Amino acid sequence: MSQILLPAIDAMTSDPPNSLNGALAIASINQTPVPFASVPELIESILTPLVGAADYAEALALTHGRLFVDNGTTQYTRALPAATLQWINENIRRVSASPAGLNLVEHNYTPTGHLTIPTLMISTYRDPNAPGFHGDLYASAVAAAGDSNWLVRRSVPGTAGGYGHCTFTPQELSTAFTDLVLWAQYGVKPSP
Repeated sequence: MSQILLPAIDAMTSDPPNSLNGALAIASINQTPVPFASVPELIESILTPLVGAADYAEALALTHGRLFVDNGTTQYTRALPAATLQWINENIRRVSASPAGLNLVEHNYTPTGHLTIPTLMISTYRDPNAPGFHGDLYASAVAAAGDSNWLVRRSVPGTAGGYGHCTFTPQELSTAFTDLVLWAQYGVKPSP
């Protein structure tokens, strides 16, 4: 893991502010949005998925060694200088998913969006493990399944001013749980 994290930390911190320009470019790309409100959050939000990628072997074991990610034809976009986007698209490592890997993920790990009970999704404002766009994708799947009436999303500040993964305060958790019980038992749908 250190062979991944240490070069990444060095690349983002060795020559400020120049070294942060690359981190800001990553955070700005439509396909890789990174939640942050400060430089430490920016760095941590980029390192967090890299740590997850270090556990890629575990994910490959779940798909029996079949690749399940693909950026072979992805053109990364955003309001960045054309030269920056061109460099990114020409130099990013490309991987191709296997049909078997995609099939396995689609049938075993991709949420259908089909809900049959009240579901209250709670997240912090800037979660590096499950960024807001993940919730957007799930909400889209729920809408496509025609079950939006069963889903309420709620963002909260948590204990770290909105940053972090599952850093909910006891009050935020108890309010969410109470709201979910009222919805499930009495049909009182909570506010987002």
